[in-house]
Amino acid sequence: MAAGLYLRRNPAAATHKLMVPLSLASAILLFGVVLLIGLNIELLTFADALTNTILILVTPVVFIAGLVAARWVRRHRPETFAQIGSFETHES
Repeated sequence: MAAGLYLRRNPAAATHKLMVPLSLASAILLFGVVLLIGLNIELLTFADALTNTILILVTPVVFIAGLVAARWVRRHRPETFAQIGSFETHES
């Protein structure tokens, strides 16, 4: 998702003709791996159902917390948000 947004905002970055198809293929494969891990979590942990549920729910909870934090920074500290992802050196 982040790579797609980056390429949409910076179309000049996709100079190689294989960049977009390989990015899409890697995203699909990563989704497949995560799906297989989620479906077979008990084989990895040998834990009870509650522990496996907690382990699986950590990822979306952290993802949503990151989205909320990003929106807060975007709204309350736009100068900091504008610096995210830049290659410039910033004074702290």
